Amino acid sequence: MQLSNQLSQVWQGSESVNNQVTVPVPANNYGWVTLSVLAKKVTGTWTFDARGFPWTAEDTVTVPLKDDPKGGATLYIANTSPTFTSCG
Repeated sequence: MQLSNQLSQVWQGSESVNNQVTVPVPANNYGWVTLSVLAKKVTGTWTFDARGFPWTAEDTVTVPLKDDPKGGATLYIANTSPTFTSCG
């Protein structure tokens, strides 16, 4: 059995994701698609401000990218499992 579907979802403040991926789901299994957004690790000095109380910290964080000059792409990853797991 092969299941194919197209999903389009809009979140406030972002663009619509409208793409297609095929997920072969074995009998008695669950199937889902995860979205791996294009991101980059950035190391530096970060300044935070909590209602007038600023502080700085050295850290490495992962930030989303709007685009990638090197041609990277957002990935749709097909998953299957014989057991159900929560998305939360």
